[in-house]
Amino acid sequence: MLSISPCHLQGSAPTRRRMPRWLALMRMQQQQAQRNAHAAFRCWATVRTGPQMDDPTALPLPLRALHAELLALAMHRYRSVRDRATRVVMDVTKRLSALTRASAAAALAGIGDVPPPDTAALLALTAGGDWRTEQAAAEVALFTRLQTAAVAGRAGDASGSAAPADAAAGPGGAAAAAETDAASSAGGSGGGSDSDTDRDARCRGAALLLHSSLPLLRVVFRDVAFFSGLLHAVLASRAYNTTPLQSDLGVLVLSLLDRFVRPPALDPDGPEQTQLSASLLSVARPGNGSGGGAGGSKGGMTWRYVMLANVLAVLLMPAPGHAAGDVVLAHLLELLGSCEAQELRALALLGVYVQCGLVVEHGVVPYDGMVARLRAWLGDAAHAAALARHLSSAHSRLEQRDAARAGAGGGGGGGGRLPMQLLRGGFEEMLTYKPQLAAVMMAVWPLEDGVAAVEEGLFVTTHARAIQMLGRLAPTQLAAGLRPVLEEMATPERVVQVWGASRRTTIGRPGLAGMHAI
Repeated sequence: MLSISPCHLQGSAPTRRRMPRWLALMRMQQQQAQRNAHAAFRCWATVRTGPQMDDPTALPLPLRALHAELLALAMHRYRSVRDRATRVVMDVTKRLSALTRASAAAALAGIGDVPPPDTAALLALTAGGDWRTEQAAAEVALFTRLQTAAVAGRAGDASGSAAPADAAAGPGGAAAAAETDAASSAGGSGGGSDSDTDRDARCRGAALLLHSSLPLLRVVFRDVAFFSGLLHAVLASRAYNTTPLQSDLGVLVLSLLDRFVRPPALDPDGPEQTQLSASLLSVARPGNGSGGGAGGSKGGMTWRYVMLANVLAVLLMPAPGHAAGDVVLAHLLELLGSCEAQELRALALLGVYVQCGLVVEHGVVPYDGMVARLRAWLGDAAHAAALARHLSSAHSRLEQRDAARAGAGGGGGGGGRLPMQLLRGGFEEMLTYKPQLAAVMMAVWPLEDGVAAVEEGLFVTTHARAIQMLGRLAPTQLAAGLRPVLEEMATPERVVQVWGASRRTTIGRPGLAGMHAI
């Protein structure tokens, strides 16, 4: 229910207050996130009564051929046909796990707008030969096409950015790359002969199939190759440029972020982690359109997909004990020091804060060079000034809390404004909200209850905690960089003149709180 209607009791009993709309929407969103989290856990904790069957040849050939037809119907241009076929595919994959890999491959191809996979090889429909070798070759070819589309865009990139796909293809990579080139020259990324209506319908059917099928989600979040293919398919979906379809894809992406789990087999120091991080960062650099979000982006990357690539890079960032996270940390520091987009700077500061918090408060031993990189970055006066500039820019939450304390929005530090701000935000705001949930418990500040600065919302807690963590690892460099700004703000004349009404004050509040807690 979106609201609680007044309950008129007999006699002089008071009438119950109506639940505000923003509160009802917030509760509905929390319930949806909780259900997605439970569904993600069930993907891992399913109780099996028998052995897991992964051999499609154990099933009758007519059944496998019928399943191939159902996969095609699940991406039909008519919605009623797609819905009915999707329900049948869901029921079949729940009972016959040997068909899930082929179904997941077809769904990823539809989302990434690449030619469909070789269904005959995936389902072992051809007679003779080693079906496992043919299935592996078909999957490698699909994942190579997805990576090329994710990195280079739909029509490719003249800068040669598709080169990492050949190196990451693994066994049979050369043959898969040749097949990719042949498919692209024959009909483009989307198959060539398909109309835009058929392409959009194929993507909608694939998104519905992946969103509503737990067996398929179990495959893509357990298998490292399928997990990489999922991330590449999501980035390659920028080829669809219609607003309704992008809205549907946004719902799918937010749902996947709610269920996001790193595959246990994904080694933080392995080649898969290195290749996946390189693919994400290659389209998330500030020079690829992230500075302004318009034009000049690599492979047709729009602002929302630049944000998505950075969010995925932060979520996949290994713990500080693994050297594979150094390239991601360098990227985050580059965003924090040179990017003009506030959303990307906030995301970068969040990633740096989580890495430093794991080292300072949770005892994770950092890899060699992490602390030295942070100290070198803070030692640059331009980077320290960029950090101070970020602490002072566009603090809408502080402005809302100031208005609430002034009587415009009620007491409690404007606590009712944040849910409305989040619900009214766009896709990019929701993307940045997902990583913040992972660090919300680490950002509790201060630990004591009843502190007036916290209750009144005088500073952004994540900023203060970030300053505290950076100060623990690089106290000399941080103090030297922020001291001029803090000293200017802390003069008695400055405090009396601009307290609570200047952007310079918003620098000092989290800065002073963080430095005081070191």
